[in-house]
Amino acid sequence: MERGAGLRGYQPERLRLFQPGRRRPGAGAILSRLEKRDKEHQARWNKVWPDAVCQKYRRPEHEDFWLWSYDFYNAPVDDLRHIAALVGARV
Repeated sequence: MERGAGLRGYQPERLRLFQPGRRRPGAGAILSRLEKRDKEHQARWNKVWPDAVCQKYRRPEHEDFWLWSYDFYNAPVDDLRHIAALVGARV
């Protein structure tokens, strides 16, 4: 068997979710928007903290600051679109 031959055709399930012509909104755009240090920085975070959809993806062990859980990076497209609209991210 040739080296790497066993991996041919392997496509993780996450990659199969991406269909041609249908771009899944990325967590990167949301994170980038939240990290932007401008005059609206705190206003964006003030929308995230009370939002029920966002709360599903917050790591609960940190009460005084926000860390996204692993599930955020694999969240359904509709949830990511909701969060993106909330913070003004372009997806």
